[in-house]
Amino acid sequence: MNLVSRRPMLVAAGLLALLVSLVAHLPARLVLAWFAPPSVSAWGTTGTVWNGQVSELALQGRSLGTLRWEARPARFLALRPTW
Repeated sequence: MNLVSRRPMLVAAGLLALLVSLVAHLPARLVLAWFAPPSVSAWGTTGTVWNGQVSELALQGRSLGTLRWEARPARFLALRPTW
């Protein structure tokens, strides 16, 4: 396989890597504002989609406390996600 025939595959791999990097660095508060339903309230949201925390999380007015997360991409790719 020469470089010319590999080019589309290399471009696709590069775009996928860029997309993963952009998603990984998205601020968690921004994603929460975009995708959380109206019944979810969060205060003190810090970090990114991959590693962050919420100081206070409430669902339909009921406090659920603090929430922390840390994504482990290697475990996810091995189909063993942890929560």
